[in-house]
Amino acid sequence: ELEAPLSSVNSYGLFATMTTDRLEIGLEGSDDGQAFRPYRFAWKPGDLDARPRFSSPHMPRLDWQMWFAALGDCRRNQWFVLLQQRLFEGRRDVAGLFAEDPFPDHPPRFLRSPRWRYRFSGRPAPAADGADPAGTWERGRWWARERVEDFCPALTFERGALRKVEGAPRGPGAADPGDDHGRARPAARGD
Repeated sequence: ELEAPLSSVNSYGLFATMTTDRLEIGLEGSDDGQAFRPYRFAWKPGDLDARPRFSSPHMPRLDWQMWFAALGDCRRNQWFVLLQQRLFEGRRDVAGLFAEDPFPDHPPRFLRSPRWRYRFSGRPAPAADGADPAGTWERGRWWARERVEDFCPALTFERGALRKVEGAPRGPGAADPGDDHGRARPAARGD
C-alpha cells in the first residue's frame, strides 16, 4: 500500500530476468578461407580460460552492441555488416576497436561470424557414470561454449563489394572436406 502512489514498484528494464547462459557473436578472419583467426574483444566472452572482467563505470560500446546483436539476426544489425566492410577496407580506426587485431599488416580476405552459446563452466551435471561430460571442470575454464549457427554468412570483399562465400567452413577452424571455398556471389546487405 505504501508504494502504490509511486507507481514504480516493478521489475526493471532489460534485466528483469537473469539467465545462466548467453549468446555471443564471434568475428573471425582468414587469408585463405580455411584457417580463421579470431578478432578479440576486450570485454565480452571469448577465451574460455579468461575470467569475466568488470567494466563499470566504463561502457564498452562495441562489446555491448555485439551482445545485443546476438539476440537478433544479421539483417536487423546493418551496423555489423558495415563493421565487416570497414575491416575488409583496412580501416585502422575500426580494427582499433578490438582488443586484438589478427591482421595488423593487411585486411583479411574472408570474414565469418559464428554465434555461440556461452555459459559459466562451473561443475556440469555429472553423467550417469559420474564423469564430467564437458571436461571443463578439470581444466579450470571459466566458460563453456557451443556453436549455435552463423550470425551472418561468411563474406569476402571483391571490387568494392561484399560477397557471400559459398561453402564456407563453419565453426572454429572447421572445414568441410571437398568444399572449394572459392565461389563468391554478391551479398545483399545483412543477407
